Amino acid sequence: MRHCVDDLEPGQTFMVVLDGENVSNRCFAFDTDEQWVDCYKLDDRGTILITQTYDTVVERLFGEVVVYLEPFDDKHGQKAHSSWIKDFFAGKRAK
Repeated sequence: MRHCVDDLEPGQTFMVVLDGENVSNRCFAFDTDEQWVDCYKLDDRGTILITQTYDTVVERLFGEVVVYLEPFDDKHGQKAHSSWIKDFFAGKRAK
């Protein structure tokens, strides 16, 4: 099953696990048939790596991919989205 975060319907999220590690917070696409995930690369502090031109750095990782579909209410979804945005801009300010 191949998916991208753009494929999600309101109120849905995926928990993506790669080789036993939850990579959901930085994963934006995955394929459970071909066993890969596309993720934003993290720096040493665990924030999303951003270049000097404010581009995000991405990487394709291979391994055992397990995906769980998790429905959640809008309030929780807004909190998760806000957390991701906060980390994104924190990485930009650090540059």
